[in-house]
Amino acid sequence: MTDTALPTLNLNDSVTLCLTGRTLPGHAPETVAAGLAKLLKLDEARALALLAGQETVIKRALPREQLARYQQLLADAGAETRVREEAAVAEVSAPAANPATPAVAAPQPSTASQPGPSVAPVETVTCPACQCVQPRRTLCRDCGVDMPRMRAAQAAPREAERGPATQGARSSAGARQAAPREESERGGLPWKPIAVGVVLCVAAALFWVQHSKLTEERVYDFYNEGMRATLKRDPEALCAQLADDFRGSSTASAAGVDLGAQEEVNKTQACHGMRELYASIEKIGEAMGGEMHIQYNRDIEHVDIAADGQSAQVQYSYFLGVGGSVMQFRGEATETVVRSGTKILLQRAESTVNISGG
Repeated sequence: MTDTALPTLNLNDSVTLCLTGRTLPGHAPETVAAGLAKLLKLDEARALALLAGQETVIKRALPREQLARYQQLLADAGAETRVREEAAVAEVSAPAANPATPAVAAPQPSTASQPGPSVAPVETVTCPACQCVQPRRTLCRDCGVDMPRMRAAQAAPREAERGPATQGARSSAGARQAAPREESERGGLPWKPIAVGVVLCVAAALFWVQHSKLTEERVYDFYNEGMRATLKRDPEALCAQLADDFRGSSTASAAGVDLGAQEEVNKTQACHGMRELYASIEKIGEAMGGEMHIQYNRDIEHVDIAADGQSAQVQYSYFLGVGGSVMQFRGEATETVVRSGTKILLQRAESTVNISGG
């Protein structure tokens, strides 16, 4: 019998294509999100979440010859991508009966008959706590729960109950009859409720420890929520991110003229200012015969989390454009965010801003 060589499997001919979570220069996040929503068949909120600075896998085992087409599609939408090289698998072959016989190359599929690229849906996960569907990650972007740990905690009580039932099915009839006597001699110890209670207590402790300290990921999620509220023109959502003891101050300039420092404001005053800003934007849009387009970008430069994990100082630069060149705000800010229960709130903000407009 003639042995034939097994085909070579080399994953170096394929790659993994990812979104970096950032937009290409010159592209507004809301415009890129709309393009991704159409390309990946997602709703706009989930598409916008792909631009939150977290890397997301778009296509695994993508043939290298198709990579350029996928990258072009995503680049046209304004999304930045990254390519991961996949590990190679060594060739596996059976001994050949006749070494002199040349190996016959397997026919290669014609690229001309290949259909156009179809971008695979983003891998998603559903939070076991709040049921939010989101790109695959560890911490829920809405409620902040550690999703793998919570699923494990929810499964543990079921396993605890299933184990004794399985063992009982395997035991003999005599052993099953002896079990009630042994339980009676022990005084009817309710071991099952105790085991379930211990598991739930451990799960609750793990959940609290996980959320008792700030992490860089949670800080970034907090600021991404603020970006979404800004683009949605939702001052109430922005106000909800402020701590009750919030204090903010800023220094402004316009067309090179120093306007001086603004008086320090509290939460009530800051919320009033945000409502007034969005009301003004709406009035300007009505006067110009349509809704004013808003562009907003924030570039976080540094996150310094305190040793106790209860607060963090964040430095970033930002750009807010209203109606193209009608009104533009460029500035830098240093802010302090604090943990409040399972939430993160903005406690202190100091900023400098330059205002320009056509």
